[in-house]
Amino acid sequence: FDLSHLPVSNLVVKSTSADIKLDYLKNFPNSVRMDTMKVSVNMGHVNAANLNLSNAKEMIFESNYGSINLSFSGNMAESCNIQATVGAGKVELLLPDDSQPYIVKIKSTAMCRTYVPKHLKDIGNKTYVSKSYHQNSKNLMTFNIDVSVGSVTLK
Repeated sequence: FDLSHLPVSNLVVKSTSADIKLDYLKNFPNSVRMDTMKVSVNMGHVNAANLNLSNAKEMIFESNYGSINLSFSGNMAESCNIQATVGAGKVELLLPDDSQPYIVKIKSTAMCRTYVPKHLKDIGNKTYVSKSYHQNSKNLMTFNIDVSVGSVTLK
C-alpha cells in the first residue's frame, strides 16, 4: 500500500497469511493526524517504511510467525507510541537519527538474540535511549518491542 496523498485517520490491516508492505513512496506526509495504525498478520512479513510520514499517534504491528521491518526516514513532529510484537521470527527497526528523542523497551526471552547499536544509551532493564532523549519531549517516540523466539535488531 502506498499511503502518499491519502488522508488516513485510522488504518487497520488484518491478514491470516500474507506479506504486507506499507510506504509513503512519494515522501508526502499524511495530511491528518492519524490516531492508530494497526497491522496484524498471523503468518507473514510486515514491511513498513517512512513511518515518520504517517503522523500517527499509535502504531501497532503484530506477527505470530514472521518478521516485522520498520523504518523511519526522518523525525516525528509529535509524540508517538510504536509497538512491535512477534511470537516466532524477527523485528528489525531502522531508527531515526539521534536528533529525534526516543526510548526503546525490549521484552524478550532467552531464545531471542538482541542487537543494539553502541550509540544508544543503556538505562537498564533492556531499555535504551537516544542521545537527545528527554522524558517530557513533545515529539518523544516510545518503542515497545516484544519477541518470544527469534531476534531483535536495532539500526
